[in-house]
Amino acid sequence: MRRKDTSSKEYPVFREGDRVIGTDAFDGNEDVVGNIGTVCLVEGDNMYSVEFDKRINGGHNCGCGIADGYGWHIHANSLAPYQEELDVAPPMAYDEVMI
Repeated sequence: MRRKDTSSKEYPVFREGDRVIGTDAFDGNEDVVGNIGTVCLVEGDNMYSVEFDKRINGGHNCGCGIADGYGWHIHANSLAPYQEELDVAPPMAYDEVMI
């Protein structure tokens, strides 16, 4: 299977430890789409090793200590930054504060 042409575009840059979400299948693997994970290795050429939170079909350990079955080498064009939503109540207005 051929990879997408990645030579002339700008892509997001991630660092080790960044949380990401798969936005597009890479190397034919649809399991990454919507799956959240953590960048564990910056490989260069916009490639990353990501440990996903859920098992990936055909996943591996990326050669860097990821739990086997959860890792995938993936290009930045198939990832987006992920920010976890906090389950926090909105702050109370001044007149709602109970004294």
